[in-house]
Amino acid sequence: MKDEEKAKGNQSPDDILAELNAHHEALIYTIPDIVYFKDIQGRNLLVNKAFEEFVGLKESGIVEKTDDEIFPHDLAVHCRLSDREVMKTRKTLRFDEEGTSKDGKKTYFDTIKSPLFDNHGNLIGIVGISRDITERRHHEEQLGLFRTLINHSNDAIFIVDPETGRFLDVNDKACRSLGYSRHELLKMGVVDIEAKIPDHFSWEAHVKEVKEQGTMVLEGRLKRRDGTTFPVEVNVRYTTQGKDSYMVAVVRDITDRKQQEQKYKAVIHGTMDGFWMFDGKGQFFDVNDATCNLLGYSRGELLRMRVSDVEAAETPEEVSDHIRRVTETESDRFETRHRRKDGSIIDVEVSVKYLDINGGQFYAFIRDITERKRAEETKITRLLEEEQLKTQRLESLGVLAGGIAHDFNNILTAILGNISIATPFLNPSDKAYKHLSEAEKAIFLAQDLTRQLLTFSKGGTPMKTTFPIALVVRESAEFILRGTNVRCDFVIPEETKPVEADEGQIRQVIHNLVINSLHAMPQGGVITIRCENMTIGPETFLPLKEGDYIRVSVEDTGIGIPEEHLSRIFDPYFTTKQTGSGLGLSTSYSIIKRHDGLITVSSRLGAGTIFHIYLPASDKEVVSVSSDEKAPVSGRGRILVMDDEEMIRTLAGEILDHLGYQVALAANGQEAIEQYQKARGSGGPFDLLIMDLTVPGAMGGKEAIKKLLQIDPGVRAIVSSGYSDDPILANYRTYGFKGVIKKPYRLTELSHIVHEVISRE
Repeated sequence: MKDEEKAKGNQSPDDILAELNAHHEALIYTIPDIVYFKDIQGRNLLVNKAFEEFVGLKESGIVEKTDDEIFPHDLAVHCRLSDREVMKTRKTLRFDEEGTSKDGKKTYFDTIKSPLFDNHGNLIGIVGISRDITERRHHEEQLGLFRTLINHSNDAIFIVDPETGRFLDVNDKACRSLGYSRHELLKMGVVDIEAKIPDHFSWEAHVKEVKEQGTMVLEGRLKRRDGTTFPVEVNVRYTTQGKDSYMVAVVRDITDRKQQEQKYKAVIHGTMDGFWMFDGKGQFFDVNDATCNLLGYSRGELLRMRVSDVEAAETPEEVSDHIRRVTETESDRFETRHRRKDGSIIDVEVSVKYLDINGGQFYAFIRDITERKRAEETKITRLLEEEQLKTQRLESLGVLAGGIAHDFNNILTAILGNISIATPFLNPSDKAYKHLSEAEKAIFLAQDLTRQLLTFSKGGTPMKTTFPIALVVRESAEFILRGTNVRCDFVIPEETKPVEADEGQIRQVIHNLVINSLHAMPQGGVITIRCENMTIGPETFLPLKEGDYIRVSVEDTGIGIPEEHLSRIFDPYFTTKQTGSGLGLSTSYSIIKRHDGLITVSSRLGAGTIFHIYLPASDKEVVSVSSDEKAPVSGRGRILVMDDEEMIRTLAGEILDHLGYQVALAANGQEAIEQYQKARGSGGPFDLLIMDLTVPGAMGGKEAIKKLLQIDPGVRAIVSSGYSDDPILANYRTYGFKGVIKKPYRLTELSHIVHEVISRE
């Protein structure tokens, strides 16, 4: 029978424990290392306090139990295998192992397991001792990592004894850089590798300075084993750990940087632009010759100065704030002004870059743009003068055009009104009916001319509504090109936004541009009209307020416009055609300008022309307006017509009388007020007043309505004017009117507006 089997049969756990002296058992219990005794079946017989603390159980919960009943599976398997190895070889084993303590912390152990024999030499169990080496393992890992890191560093690293200056340790890069082995360098010191040591150098003073500052950055030259030297930047730190002190020097080879600096100096000092280097306080620490020539100072003078000393456009506080902003953004480009030594001011363009090195450095190129700025200012002044002259011409024309249009509209009103009264009495088959209808069409053509004239009149405020610009563009272009040899292609996305504008005026602009393209293609061709949504921002470089716009483009394939004519095509009465008034494009220019928009043109002779119109987009709901022809509407009531033109008064009276109304007439606002008061006093008040807006030399509708509202807040009045672009017509309710009608008007138009206002509650 084997010894183990004899022991298993002859000795109980109690026999084994009895062999342990009670004194030894107490000593074992207090040992800080984990101690345990097992029988050959792997049952724990005795454990100490450290074992209990590791597994989180008392001795009573451990004794007589195997590791499988105490430890996690992986640890239990590991312990069982090592137990078998000890019993099999009957030799002591030493190995590292790891386990998880009761609080979940991973712990590393240095473990010794030995066979346990009885007095007869029989194997009766195992005794094990495990020492916690977790902290040591961490230190070793960190040291290994540290060694790996410093050996992979691109910089040479030296650990120096501050007392002697000798090397305590070096990395691989230090060996490669200097051509020595590590063994050789550890026998050397700082003075052995310095290329040149100043006569006044003191190692003790150097160590003291580093110790006081904590860290220092130095430049110098080191000597290799073969005698060659190279420039270095040294970052040295004084460190104390426990009772030991040492200095760590990180040494960087700056040969390439020095070569680049030499190139930089050659370029910087040879450039025609000024160049500065300054710190975070604006203090110059390098300038080139061009800077000295630019500002009139010597290099020595400038190196004692700051940026704020030469800045003419900003205060010292603003300069400091600007430096702070450049630090955050890392670069900037701007224009400013600098003051020269003689007190003169120059305009400069500055391009500055911030680098976070040596506490922060700024590199700036300065270009003198004084000549360019003067040229730009001269050009701007000339353009402003030309624009002002153009505006003055337009204003002068506006006064004349407004007066002509007003009188002409009055004449057209008389003609159109009489025709509209006469035609209902004629049979459409009558020859006279046909001629009157043709005359009516001619009147509307004449009305287009008055509208163009009115565009130049003062206060030509658009009567704005919200409408789909795409529909208006398409309808206007198709109407003009009907029956011509020119085709129109439309590129209009469905998502094109509406605009808030005067629909009639915008139609007039499209009419003028399409007519212009039509005339440019006498042999036929294609006009392409595009609409697109776009956003104007600061980067768009157009003289428009930022926001959403609609761009309408009208492009033809015609003869083009000569370059010398492009700057004049929007001038009033300028034309190169045999026919035409020369008002079309100037009218379009004025209309778009009054809508806070922009119209531009580009053209190539023989290749065509393209106009771009920019109008503010609207998010308002589109207002639908029916354009169906309506029949005249009759009515009842008393109406007072006030107009300074007798033929207009008489015509309006006849139309209203024809419609069934009782009519009274007045030549000016004062007469209208007197008749209104008299009618109220007699018990037969007027149901409605139709008032001409402008009465030369007497009270017009604007003044009269104010007085009438004081007399009767419920007065109902319609404003009428030949100045169809007057701002009062666009905002008539603000002035107290209930409706508006523009001259010239027909019987149907007058009947509907009168009926609408009288019928309104």
